[in-house]
Amino acid sequence: MPSERNASYITSCQETGNLGIAFDNLVRLYHLVEKTTPNSDTTFLDMLVFVEINFLYLVSRIALCEEYLACCLPGYIQVYLFPLCS
Repeated sequence: MPSERNASYITSCQETGNLGIAFDNLVRLYHLVEKTTPNSDTTFLDMLVFVEINFLYLVSRIALCEEYLACCLPGYIQVYLFPLCS
């Protein structure tokens, strides 16, 4: 997967296959989707950017579990709920 920045932390969800990548103060979530090739029965899996979150501080660690994203920042943790499974 091409990226314009170096990743500082990567996590994935074992249930959904979704991916979360931290790039210093930016967190990008990718949603795993199944696609079909036009005029064919061939299917394949692809990762689409679902959401990007910019923080004022560097994100030191992230965790992704189904619809929840936890971001560890200096001094505190923020937990978000996203409809990633639908």
